[in-house]
Amino acid sequence: MVCWTLSQEELLRKTLPFLLCPYSATDDFNHGVVLSNRPLRNGEVFQVRIDKMVDKWAGSIEIGVTTHNPTYLQLPSTMTNLRSGTWMMTGNGVMHNGTTILDEYGHNLDRLKAGDTVGVVRKEDGTLHFFVNGVAQGPAAWNVPPNIYAVADLYGQAAQATIVDDTDLLPLPDDLSEGNNQLSPSSPSSVASGSDLRFHHLHGNNAVITNGGRTALRQNCRSEFNDAIVISNRPLRDGELFEIVIQKMVDRWSGSIEAGVTAIRPEDLEFPNTMTDIDYDTWML
Repeated sequence: MVCWTLSQEELLRKTLPFLLCPYSATDDFNHGVVLSNRPLRNGEVFQVRIDKMVDKWAGSIEIGVTTHNPTYLQLPSTMTNLRSGTWMMTGNGVMHNGTTILDEYGHNLDRLKAGDTVGVVRKEDGTLHFFVNGVAQGPAAWNVPPNIYAVADLYGQAAQATIVDDTDLLPLPDDLSEGNNQLSPSSPSSVASGSDLRFHHLHGNNAVITNGGRTALRQNCRSEFNDAIVISNRPLRDGELFEIVIQKMVDRWSGSIEAGVTAIRPEDLEFPNTMTDIDYDTWML
């Protein structure tokens, strides 16, 4: 059976292979549950990259959270068998305590390939959000308690995965176009990588910041068109260029990106729906 607790030193970079087991991923399709070594902090993204796949089984990686301390948990063959304190994204649905609570939720995890990433975060308001290749899939559950452990279930075709942070991810593919969901959060959305400019940690309600502060996403982009203001992490210097790359578009709404400057500190700003609603100390294109 595959399950162990990650050491503190290995939290952000640790391979979780079936290869450490007495039998391989082609011998069994489950018993591949692994958990984080400590509870997630509010707003902390737990993200893993699929390193290896096998083509023998149906199904693939599942990711989620549980209130159960792994030290005292009798590990199931698959995490969706647990009947308490557990939220899992499986396929393109979400399950709570073994019961489906959302169908057609997001990108189908069963279609992922080696090199793709999946992630999960609990926000301060108690909502649970999943990520696929850095793209937020939207809220999946509400009133999730704090002090939850992250779970990755190497199920079915998923044979090996590694915990990654944003800097470990591969660059954005050159052929990214509208409708391509294989968005990696590693490609900068601000200026060249040598700059210390980042997006501020304070932002609009529908914005998600990844890639160490260099990528901004609007979650639920087909159901929400605003509330996604992001601001630089510091004032611009004289003559300093702030430049971003648009990585993904949707064809549902009118209007598009707006850019500009403001003299208002992010800490003093009550973020509006759109920055053009601000009627002082702000200039927008």
